[in-house]
Amino acid sequence: MIRVMVVLLCLTSVDMVGQSLKKKKNAATFYEEFYTIDKSTKEKQGSYLKIGKSTQDTLAYGSYSQGKKSGVWSFRGRNNKLYLEYDFDQNKMVGYHGTMYDKDSIQVKKDGSYQVLKVDHPARYIGFQQEINRVLKYTIKTPQAVFDKAQGGMFLASFDVTETGTTENFSIESSYEPKLIEPVKKALTDFNKGWIPAAINGVPVTSKMYLIINFQFVMGYDVEKKTQLSERADLIVIDLIYMGVEN
Repeated sequence: MIRVMVVLLCLTSVDMVGQSLKKKKNAATFYEEFYTIDKSTKEKQGSYLKIGKSTQDTLAYGSYSQGKKSGVWSFRGRNNKLYLEYDFDQNKMVGYHGTMYDKDSIQVKKDGSYQVLKVDHPARYIGFQQEINRVLKYTIKTPQAVFDKAQGGMFLASFDVTETGTTENFSIESSYEPKLIEPVKKALTDFNKGWIPAAINGVPVTSKMYLIINFQFVMGYDVEKKTQLSERADLIVIDLIYMGVEN
């Protein structure tokens, strides 16, 4: 119902401005985008909608003004469940419907060193629920060396989300295959900005985030049960599973 209502709003906004806007559709691996552009400037203008291809869930909707996100945007999760609301005019989060794990204490950078502190909220990426996890699964270009070995392993990296919502200090903590480092770093560049920084008593702070990627090669449907590591506020866990064949 939400998706249909938003589509109607998109169409209505186009009708109201006559012929100045052009409707566009962009299809990615697991989602589709519907938006309009100003014919004269080629910039996004007006309503925007992102839906999941397979589930038809609404992932995000809002509006653009002269190529920039404007007003309050709504980001959702599975079954259209509201996840995050962000006001791009005021540059602040106005609604959040996450999990209890966001109450975890995390590593905060203070006086040049990291301390485990309780925060008002951890750093959050401004996007639909688990957007980083889902996007990286498709954008990490796994090198041939990993397939040649056909051996599973773990990749662990860390980075800081700064007070201004950008990332820095990307570091490889461990990697079972050195050739994975550059592909992962390249895939993460899409998320170098657009974060809500962690805050203590309402003041933005720099905090550390961790990324774990589990590479698995399995036979048939023998997929290992996922760990509970993803249930932390400062940890992103991605399982990349490749189906193998027995010799």
